[in-house]
Amino acid sequence: MTQPAGDVCGAPAHIDFVLRSSPIICSVDLLFVLVRFVWYIIKEKSLTRAISKLIWFRFRAVDGEESEGSFRNMQKNSAFRWIVFLFAIPQFVKLYAFQGLMWTKLIASIYLGSFLIMEVLVMWPYTWVVQPSAANNTEKRVRGFGSTSLPFSSIALAVAFALWFMAAAFQRMFGGMVKFSLLQWIGIVTLFFGAGALLAGFLASATLKRNPHDMAGPFVVLVIVVGLSAAFYFIGSLSGMHQLPLVWSKVISAILAAVWAAGAAKYANIATDTIRKAGQLTQRRVERVLGWYFFGLHLVAAGLYYGFCYDSEGTSRPSWTERLG
Repeated sequence: MTQPAGDVCGAPAHIDFVLRSSPIICSVDLLFVLVRFVWYIIKEKSLTRAISKLIWFRFRAVDGEESEGSFRNMQKNSAFRWIVFLFAIPQFVKLYAFQGLMWTKLIASIYLGSFLIMEVLVMWPYTWVVQPSAANNTEKRVRGFGSTSLPFSSIALAVAFALWFMAAAFQRMFGGMVKFSLLQWIGIVTLFFGAGALLAGFLASATLKRNPHDMAGPFVVLVIVVGLSAAFYFIGSLSGMHQLPLVWSKVISAILAAVWAAGAAKYANIATDTIRKAGQLTQRRVERVLGWYFFGLHLVAAGLYYGFCYDSEGTSRPSWTERLG
């Protein structure tokens, strides 16, 4: 998150900080960068030109956007970035020394791999190599809007990922009081933590519409997305759902969480059309607000899941890791 990574998954650069709080975004973005880098090497037949084109592609809309003294300037400071990374190394060593914790190690590896590979391929050349001229580059930007575009689909997948973990945490938290299935919790979480952001976007878009009838389409899609949450809850309340094996319950709920996120992405594309037409300043304000919602959602989901679902059975740690703090 301390890296000024440019257009992460094709999304605006001014929200790259919050987007990279998600391991899904980090993994999708890393894959996207590696594929594009290999394509540039094949196309240009030169490692130097390939890196130059990759830098231009990632940062062409960034330079000059932020004022001096902003957080982005601190991000551009390589010394600051590596000091933060060095302070995190002992925690990575402790984590990898643990026996067990496979999924935690996988997520940590996604963050670590994304940081190191982006540093080598993009940040170090961006800091020390002369930036390429836009005149020599004709690459088109990634399609930034549309429910199937890279930014919308990757963010939707990341939201589904966070909501699933939050639902699992709530099931463990309140399991002694209510015997809800995981799918019921998916319905509750998507309604209160997902649909709330969609409703805020709807109201922001409605204030910019001159003709109220233009909001009929977004309203219908919003009702459908909210209806999905209600449907998940009622389907999950069926006796058969409570009798499913745990693995199948997790798989089905994860798939339906992704279906809800796909519907939310479709709605977001329709509802934000008005915001995009209102001008860049308004669009940026809405993107920043929703970006911090995205960050908060992942922070809360991670805290709740590891606070209530962490199981120490089958895990152990060497005694020497205590010296790392």
